[in-house]
Amino acid sequence: MQYNNVVQELIDADALERYAITDTGTGKMLPKLQGLTHADLFPGGYEDAHMAGCCLAGLWLLHNFLHEGHEICQDIKTPAGSFWHAIMHRSEGDYSNAKYWYRVAKTDPLHDAISAAAGEPYAPNDLVDRVASEGIASVHRLVRAEWETLFNHCYQQSVGSL
Repeated sequence: MQYNNVVQELIDADALERYAITDTGTGKMLPKLQGLTHADLFPGGYEDAHMAGCCLAGLWLLHNFLHEGHEICQDIKTPAGSFWHAIMHRSEGDYSNAKYWYRVAKTDPLHDAISAAAGEPYAPNDLVDRVASEGIASVHRLVRAEWETLFNHCYQQSVGSL
């Protein structure tokens, strides 16, 4: 998917390779994320403020700033907001809470796309269990596909027909 330069700079290959592997965000990305607004992400405008907020939360989570991502997604009472909320709790190791938020999110419509992107079956509860028992590195391709698919979905919904 094509993004503007601000978004593209934040979603680089290094960020995707590091995603969810490290415990905390990198210092070099913090200044780029701080003060980031919906207008920065969508200079041509956006139709759905909730989805734009989900994109912002997703970027913080991509760079492993869990607290900041949580502050945003916990206030978005939509399926996508709940999906990011689930990802955040899985990332912090709160597995039962992650499973709760996956249930709230009702993410079924995205499961096939995530499975196709990862090249393996995607089921949120199974993923949480695998992260808990095997560690994130063993399922990195799947969590990366989950992040990319959800971010793309939120981004497309944000701009709508603009």
